[in-house]
Amino acid sequence: MSLPFKIHAAPVANKAAAKGKLLATAAHAEDAAAIVSAQGDGASIWYMGVCVWREGAETFPAGESYDAVAEVIHSRIDGSEGES
Repeated sequence: MSLPFKIHAAPVANKAAAKGKLLATAAHAEDAAAIVSAQGDGASIWYMGVCVWREGAETFPAGESYDAVAEVIHSRIDGSEGES
């Protein structure tokens, strides 16, 4: 079984859509947030080939709240981000 979230290091070239080296996979968005938090700016979380979180490019760092990161990720996956 493949885990849904893939965590990538910051890409060598600073491209917004680029993926760095695959560091880990995680079954839960909160776990992925913890890994990205430890890696720092540029690390990213990908879901089904789409970047759903890039550390340093968001309104708050992942280390602030893994649960809040999971909410953002799930809203992006569901396509409900920005809806009221």
